[in-house]
Amino acid sequence: MRRLVLLLTLVGAFFLPWREYLAIREIVVQGGERIEADRALQKLPFQIGANWLTADLAAAERLLLEFPEIRTAQVHRVLWGGVRVVLQAREPWALVRLPDGTLYWSDDAGVLFARAQAQALFGPVFVGLDAVQTERGLRLSDLFYLVPMRALLNAPGRFLNRITTVRFMGSDLILSLREGPDLWISIYDLHGEWTRWEALVTALPQARRRAIDLRWRGMAIVRDRLARTQD
Repeated sequence: MRRLVLLLTLVGAFFLPWREYLAIREIVVQGGERIEADRALQKLPFQIGANWLTADLAAAERLLLEFPEIRTAQVHRVLWGGVRVVLQAREPWALVRLPDGTLYWSDDAGVLFARAQAQALFGPVFVGLDAVQTERGLRLSDLFYLVPMRALLNAPGRFLNRITTVRFMGSDLILSLREGPDLWISIYDLHGEWTRWEALVTALPQARRRAIDLRWRGMAIVRDRLARTQD
């Protein structure tokens, strides 16, 4: 009797539509609001109906990371027959204008992941920086500059809102202020100096259309400023 039951079970198992039971029935994309779910689904090496057990999740993650705007990608199997794609999008952090004039959004890791429109600017533009092409897209070539960029973007709102352009020149930079002078400073003097600089700009109204060189400790030299560009 037991043998008969076992035989019938094996026969029944043989005729079951296993392909249907092992197929991917649903793929859900979460996160990554800046990338459409359809674009993410088209990038996957498998689709609805593919084998759920043999779907290459690691390959799916590698392909999704080819999108410059995606910072991380995780792909998981979900019981039964489901696949969950969890994306983390890059967040706009700084505006960078490259030497060829193109304007990009950079994240805080220095990845230039999206073009920016000049009419939509709401913060300082960083210029004088170069970029290199990587497997993940464009990235600032010298990540050392992320440190002074972070210091400037953490400046008090009143002072930050006055900055229109930050121009890097080696270890020096020039802050172009809205309706004010250019401040020529060292990248090593960016911590806790905002109040002093504001007081100095207020005390020297005659230097409004010139440059104030603050690279020398204890001195402020008023000099001719560089011609301002369109950025």
